[in-house]
Amino acid sequence: ARRQFTGPEPERGGVRVWRRPLLRLPGLRPIVELILGTRQAMRADCELLLCYIALNSGVLGWLVHVFSNVPFVIWVRGADEVQVASRPGIRSRLCIFLFERANELWLQSHAIARQLQAELEQRGDRQAWRRIEPRVRIVSNGLDLPKAEPVELPPSNRFVFVGRLSPEKDFNTLFAAVARVSGAHLDVIGDGPLLSKLRAQVDAAQVTFHGACDRVHIDAQLRRSRGLILCSTVEGLPNAVLEALAQGCPVIATAVGAIPELLQDGSNGYLVRVGDPEAVAEAMRILQDDQQWHRMAAQARRSVERFSWSHLVPEVEQHLEALRRATPRPPNS
Repeated sequence: ARRQFTGPEPERGGVRVWRRPLLRLPGLRPIVELILGTRQAMRADCELLLCYIALNSGVLGWLVHVFSNVPFVIWVRGADEVQVASRPGIRSRLCIFLFERANELWLQSHAIARQLQAELEQRGDRQAWRRIEPRVRIVSNGLDLPKAEPVELPPSNRFVFVGRLSPEKDFNTLFAAVARVSGAHLDVIGDGPLLSKLRAQVDAAQVTFHGACDRVHIDAQLRRSRGLILCSTVEGLPNAVLEALAQGCPVIATAVGAIPELLQDGSNGYLVRVGDPEAVAEAMRILQDDQQWHRMAAQARRSVERFSWSHLVPEVEQHLEALRRATPRPPNS
C-alpha cells in the first residue's frame, strides 16, 4: 500500500502492512510504483497474492508470478473493469491480458460475469472468454451486520445518497427526482471530483452535503432516512446498498451491475431505469407512506444476512487455501 497518511500503521489481527512512499513523479509514477511494489512482494516470500483490482495491483501480481511462479488472484471490485468493449484502449487490453493469466478471477456477482462475457463477445473475442471462464469465481462483498434492533420510523421527507461524487452516479437524475417530491430533502455523504460543482448546482434547502464521513455517522444517517437513492449508470455490487439494507433502510436504485441481485423490487427496495427521475420520485413517494416503509424496512436487513463477514471470511479462506495447495495454474494459449 502507498504511504499516503501519517500516523501509526493500521496493523491488527496478525496483518502486516508494507508501505512504499507516495511518489510525485508525473508520467513515471506508475512504473516506479510497480517496481517498488514488486520488490516488496518478492521480499515477503509469500505463497499467494490476492490483488484487489486489476490495475495496478493485478499487474504487480502478474510480475511477481512471472519471477517466482507464485499464484495470484485478481478480485475485481466493480463493473468498470469488465467494460472492455465499451471502454476500449490500452487499459482494456491490459485487463484482458491479466484476466487470462490470473490463477483465479473473482467477480462480485453472476451479473458481472455475464457482463464480462458480453463485453468480450462485443469485441469479437469469444476465445478470450473461453480462456477466462474457467478461472472465474463468484465472491461477493462482505458486510458488518449490525445487531437486529427495532428500527424507528424516520422523518418522511429524508432521503440519503452515499458514495463517490463522480459522473457515473448520475446526479442530474438524482437531483431532478428530489425536486419532484414536495418537501423532500436529500443528504449527500461522500467526496469526489464533482463536489464543488454539485454544491453550486443545487438548492441548499433541498440538499445537504456532508462530505466524507466515518462509519458511525453514515449508519446513523441511514437510520434517519426513508431510503437510500442510487441513480448510477454503472455499478458492481455496491457496499452502499448492502450497508443501507443492513440498517433497515430500503433502497431505490437503478437496475445495473449486481444491484438486481440485491434488491427484490417492491420488497426491500425499488429498481428503476437509468435516467428516469419520475420513476425515482414515484418510489420516494411510496416510501413516504409509513405502512409501506415499515413493511420494506422489515425485509431489508433479512435480505443481506448472507453477506455477513461470518459467511464470507471462511469462504475466502477456503478458496485461498485450495489455490495454495493446488497444482500449477491453467496453461495460457
